[in-house]
Amino acid sequence: MPRLRSSEWLLLLYFAYVALIAPFFISSWKPWIVAAIVAVLLVRLALSESWFRDFAPLLLTLAAFREMNWFTPAVHNHRLDQIFIVWDRLLLDHYGARAAIESSGQLLPMFAELCYALVYAVAPVALWALFANGRRDRVNQFWLAYLVGTLGAYALFPYFPSEPPRTAFAGQDLPHIVTFLRRFNLWIVGHYGIHSSVVPSAHVSSVLSAAWGLLETIPERRWIGWTMAAYGFCVAAANILRDGALAHALAGEREDALALMAINVTDEVERDIVLAVPRALLGFPSPETDAKLAEKPRSWWSWFHAVFRAVILQRPDDAEIALTRMGAVVEHAVAYQALAEGIREAIAQMRGGPAATYGSLRRIGYVGWIEILRRRVNAEY
Repeated sequence: MPRLRSSEWLLLLYFAYVALIAPFFISSWKPWIVAAIVAVLLVRLALSESWFRDFAPLLLTLAAFREMNWFTPAVHNHRLDQIFIVWDRLLLDHYGARAAIESSGQLLPMFAELCYALVYAVAPVALWALFANGRRDRVNQFWLAYLVGTLGAYALFPYFPSEPPRTAFAGQDLPHIVTFLRRFNLWIVGHYGIHSSVVPSAHVSSVLSAAWGLLETIPERRWIGWTMAAYGFCVAAANILRDGALAHALAGEREDALALMAINVTDEVERDIVLAVPRALLGFPSPETDAKLAEKPRSWWSWFHAVFRAVILQRPDDAEIALTRMGAVVEHAVAYQALAEGIREAIAQMRGGPAATYGSLRRIGYVGWIEILRRRVNAEY
């Protein structure tokens, strides 16, 4: 039997743990296959002493993350989401954090989104720092610290079923300022995110664990580890801003919605996209939105807004186009697959077919989306 590193033993224990708890949540056999493949891979790498062994935990961490998507509940009851959103709104609305952040224009929103985006590079950057400082012999120590925090967060996901506010409360609490980094982050989470849980935050735990690993493995240059730790706290703040990023565009009160629409913002703010749904709900046809959608290629997130708007304004052809342009997200994400089915039902109803039931959305607990899709407004140019 080859000698496995302590970080490799931790990986084996983690994947075995996931396989053991799987029968209580999902099908019991798939995680066992993953665990077996991981075991074979780690033993083979230990036998060969390949250079790839130092980097394998990075790929296996990604596999562990994607595996957690299997634990997504068939129906979200949003019990925890309803608690978390109250905290977000208390901090960002009642205590004025949103106003303070957005008073800087693009600066602080851009910084928050940058922190969020750079999380994906934390482990490679930390490895580079380790190797650049001649500490490759301590790579096992680094991985052990990093994996304890990151896999520890993943291990708790099944017990805290929850969703990002962008899907749990779609169309609500929209930001005033939409930067290009926000569009990039939305593209990443839309195509590669998971919907099993957002608690605890693996983004924050992975960065702080990387900081811990660097402090332990490069003690003579502690500023590297402390810099990573400071960045971790920035990521924690970015999570709050991102998950709660606040405008109450669909607060349910016409005066409040109109007041939000009157806010002046910079050229980077896609007001005609972000405000498309609340404008439609208030009866405004908003030809500016049509012009914005037509002027250049748009991300799936823009067409996500557009498809709701088209249904509200009773435009089946526009809804069909918007759904098509949402692209692969409606094929690979459970929530958007259900949305696509609901939109097709709405299109059929608008063309004289049977009334839409939105059963696919109801089965996964997305009653908020159903409420929006059932609204119809006669708004002529």
